[in-house]
Amino acid sequence: MKIIRIFAVSVLVLSFFCAGSLFAFDSASDFSLTATSGKTVTMSYFRGVKPVLLFFWTTWCPYCVRQMKMLNDKYEKMSAEGIEVIPINVGESEEKVLRFLSRNHISIPSFLDGYGTVADTYRLIGVPTYTLIDREGRILLQTNEFPYKEYKSLLAAAPGK
Repeated sequence: MKIIRIFAVSVLVLSFFCAGSLFAFDSASDFSLTATSGKTVTMSYFRGVKPVLLFFWTTWCPYCVRQMKMLNDKYEKMSAEGIEVIPINVGESEEKVLRFLSRNHISIPSFLDGYGTVADTYRLIGVPTYTLIDREGRILLQTNEFPYKEYKSLLAAAPGK
């Protein structure tokens, strides 16, 4: 009886952690967001065109700050390699995000998800979160660390490589 109880509790705990995450090859949900620069982006625009790396972040998260600085340094190279990088700030005002970008000398555009709608759609459990999407619009991976290995594999499999 005790073993059955332990098994049941284990299944419940495991299902709790799995319920919120996306699974590989789910179709990426469409969204439309505006950047601090005024530029608007829609996920559907990239379907069939190029892979996308979404980066969900906040100004109060120390890991996010480090990752934003790293992405800022690598943004041009990643764009030249054919991957669209879309940093998405979750739940903060444009004024706060602009102050953060200026203070940290970050020049890449950051898109604003002020109410967390896109974050909810992509079932974020926390920040930072990277979501890697292939050119067909399928989610390949969702993780809290830069997906270096998967990113390189995606580049190697890209047409023309």
